[in-house]
Amino acid sequence: MTPALLSLLTACQTAPLKYDQIQEGHWESRALIRDQQEQRSFIVNLSINAVKNEKLRVDATSTLGAHLASLVLREDEVRYLLPGERRFFFGAARPEAMIPVISVPMSPSYLHNLLFEQPITEGDWLCERDSRGYLTVCQSESEGLKISWQDRSQTARRVLIEHERAQVQVNLTSFQEQLESRAELFELSPPQGFRQFRLR
Repeated sequence: MTPALLSLLTACQTAPLKYDQIQEGHWESRALIRDQQEQRSFIVNLSINAVKNEKLRVDATSTLGAHLASLVLREDEVRYLLPGERRFFFGAARPEAMIPVISVPMSPSYLHNLLFEQPITEGDWLCERDSRGYLTVCQSESEGLKISWQDRSQTARRVLIEHERAQVQVNLTSFQEQLESRAELFELSPPQGFRQFRLR
């Protein structure tokens, strides 16, 4: 094998995955949340399943494995539960729905853009790509929100979400191009004894 061919094969094996060409998958990640309003920082583990622009589920656990939250997004409806507070929320997928989960008021639908690296095209959002076609940053002045993609390596990458209320660093450490095999993966109902709240 010639040095040139070996170099080409190595480059192909190590090139970061183009997530905008993926239709569904399961991510494992760890998020560092710096909540400016509450003046605290904490780390959560995130298990994420998503079908591009259709449905999504996020399960958050502490570093010790305690269940902190679960969120399901289907079209324009979001549902999430907070086991520690025994509360269940459901209703319109508005930015405020994300505050209990990641401390940032961000439209839940942006999670699809974040995972599948799709430009956000609504409102005053502006996005940029690098010379290889990878999305690098999306920013909205009116929403005070900036999302950037960094440190790509094969299937891993880091996503930074910045807002005056909080900064979230999501390290997406592993990816499988298939959903978790779980019954009713994208269903979320209130467990017995949980108080229910409608989001408007």
